[in-house]
Amino acid sequence: MPDRPIDRLIADAIRVGEKERAAYIDRAALMPMGKLAGLSASSVALLGPGGLVKVVAKKAAKRRTHSTDHQAPTASPEPSKPRSHRLRMTFLGAAVALAVGLIAERAVPMAARMLDSGTRPASTAHWPACPRLDARVDGCVYGVGGNGGLTLEGAARMLAMPPEQLAASNTHLDASFATTLPSGSKIVVWRGKLEIKD
Repeated sequence: MPDRPIDRLIADAIRVGEKERAAYIDRAALMPMGKLAGLSASSVALLGPGGLVKVVAKKAAKRRTHSTDHQAPTASPEPSKPRSHRLRMTFLGAAVALAVGLIAERAVPMAARMLDSGTRPASTAHWPACPRLDARVDGCVYGVGGNGGLTLEGAARMLAMPPEQLAASNTHLDASFATTLPSGSKIVVWRGKLEIKD
């Protein structure tokens, strides 16, 4: 029926395409189910209309021929993920955990400042603990840790405040600016910006 060269070319392409599709269906029928399930949508589309049904029918026929040999069909083991994928996922998880930790480290003090009433009781025994010694803390008490090495001068430097101002609010400490504070010492951080209530 094709009498024009273009019609012959189209008919040849259709015939070659059908042969190739049949060969692709045969190859897909030989794949393990795990690999077949992992095919991309474009690969499944190459099977054509009803191609997936043909693949399943061929797999079922193959299974029937194997079962006549009195062998139980064995499920093919799922291929394990490549090591590079596991490493990539491990590093991604570690990076996400690090990012969440860094965000939380900055967010908690910021939230504490936003929720702070701006007033402190007259007794420092009821003041909140300082999360760290930096230029943003005020109206709190910092407990010196066990690793030692902290002096009033060093604390003033971390707090970005004059050492004299820090010493004035810490008269309970019997130490000079350069004396290392013993573990358990309480440093009162008071910049005079908050209100004291009785």
